Amino acid sequence: MESAIPILEGAVPVFEEGQALLIQLDGELMSRLSNVFEELQYMLSLIKPGMTLRSNPYEG
Repeated sequence: MESAIPILEGAVPVFEEGQALLIQLDGELMSRLSNVFEELQYMLSLIKPGMTLRSNPYEG
């Protein structure tokens, strides 16, 4: 089953005005995505205490 929050599935948002953008997955971007993933997972765990925690797909 897929998550309603794509970042929790490892998706990288790359759309602007309906167009796909080429992005460079450098260390800074991966670090920022990792932080957002951890924050979202933490916030969701507060409202869904029994949820299964996932490994962070953005950690390198």
